[in-house]
Parts: sequence; C-alpha cells; structure tokens
Amino acid sequence: MWNQLVDEPDSYPETSGTGFIVSTLHAASRSGWIDAAPAAIRGAKAMSAYVAFDGTVRSGCPGTSPMATREDYRKHAPQTDDPHAVAAVLMALA
Repeated sequence: MWNQLVDEPDSYPETSGTGFIVSTLHAASRSGWIDAAPAAIRGAKAMSAYVAFDGTVRSGCPGTSPMATREDYRKHAPQTDDPHAVAAVLMALA
C-alpha cells in the first residue's frame, strides 16, 4: 500500500493512489513492457483488505489541490467510498 504521504510511513495507507498504481502495473505487465505482475498481485491483495464484503472502500484520499505544507495534507482524513478510491480500486481489482 502507498501511503497518503509516500515518504512518511506513519501517514495512512491510501487506496486511491494504490489502486491507480496497481492498475498501471497490471496494464504494463499485460502489454509486455515490464515484468510487474508479481508486484501488481501483491498490491491488489493488500488493497483488497480495504474493501468490505458489501463493497465499501475505506481509506481513500479525497481530491486535494496543491497545499503549502505536509501538515496541511495530513489534515485530510481518509474517507470511506471516496469516488477517487472506488474508481481506482475497481480498476485495480478488475
């Protein structure tokens, strides 16, 4: 899982960014550009822990405009069923 702030491991694991990365790794692997299938599979498994049985997607980052400080980003709490996260998770797990 990628975190909200990718270089700060104590920031929350974020499903929308992870979903887009996993989906791109899958596409690149299928196209033969890189051998990313193992990484994509691990990412999809990690991300699936944030999808409830009823389809609810947790830990999504709402869309944000550029901010001045890292603390400003940290003030954005993870969201449940954020449209960015739901779309990314669907793309990654499809």
